[in-house]
Amino acid sequence: MKILVATKEGQGVRDNDFCFVPRGEPIRLSTVCNTDRGHVDGNCGCSRSFVGLFCMKGTTTVMVCDWPIDSVGYLELVYASIRRAELDVLLGDDAAKEMGAEWASRVIDFCEPLEIGTVIEMRHEGMMERELE
Repeated sequence: MKILVATKEGQGVRDNDFCFVPRGEPIRLSTVCNTDRGHVDGNCGCSRSFVGLFCMKGTTTVMVCDWPIDSVGYLELVYASIRRAELDVLLGDDAAKEMGAEWASRVIDFCEPLEIGTVIEMRHEGMMERELE
């Protein structure tokens, strides 16, 4: 199934790029803090980044990849990452499960029509193909 994984490809196109996630690690969407809400190029970086499912670190570039997983398995990985971030404690278990389902669905639906290897970025809380110079 197509999902998004961390990549260093396309890093440096924007001055504020960063990638602290190992290449190839699946990602999830990120919560956005009040500082960065509405400011995609804010100092925090959470509004323009994705989070590694295992390392819990951020990256501004990801790539469409065909990963050996189905939608249920991906949802389980996303929700496990949400629990590691203790968002279930902050939001409550039901809200955290709903968030995980929404995030997983958004990634899966977004990736479906795209070519494997397409580099993606987050801008204004929306995923889009990154222009690679």
